[in-house]
Amino acid sequence: MSQWKILDNLRRSLVPAALLLVLLGNWMLLPDLGATGPLLVLAIITLPAWLSATVELFRKPREVSLTSHLRGLVGSFGRQLGQALLTFVFLPYDAFISLDAIGRTLVRLLFTHKRLLEWQTASDANAPSAVAPPDSMRPCGSRRSAPWPVGLSWP
Repeated sequence: MSQWKILDNLRRSLVPAALLLVLLGNWMLLPDLGATGPLLVLAIITLPAWLSATVELFRKPREVSLTSHLRGLVGSFGRQLGQALLTFVFLPYDAFISLDAIGRTLVRLLFTHKRLLEWQTASDANAPSAVAPPDSMRPCGSRRSAPWPVGLSWP
C-alpha cells in the first residue's frame, strides 16, 4: 500500500511540470495552434470547479430556497474559479518546487544516501523541546522584553 502512496505523490508532483510543459510546448513548438495550450491547461485546472458546480446545481436541499441555493452556488463556484486562476498563475513556481523536490530526492537516494529523512513526524512535533525559542519569538510580557515601548508610562 505504501508503494502506491509514493507513486500517487510522484504523480501529483509531476502534474504542474506536465502542465507547464504543455504550455511551453504549445508556445515554442506549435505556435500555429495559438491559444489551444493555455485553454487546455485552464480546462484541466478548472474541471473540478465545473463538475462540483454541476453536481451542486442539482442537489438543492428542500429547506433552502432556490435563490439562496443559487447565491451560495455562485459564491462557491467563484471561489473555486479564483483558486484555479491562482493555480494557473503560480504554475511555473509550483512546477519548479516539485521538480526541485524530485531532483533532491533522486540525488539523495541514488548518490549521496544522506539526509533522507528531513521531515518531522507528528510525535516529534508534539514532544517538548529542549531548546528555548529565540528572544524574538518570546511574548511581549516576558522578562527579557519590555512590555511597553520606551517613553510610555504606565497609566
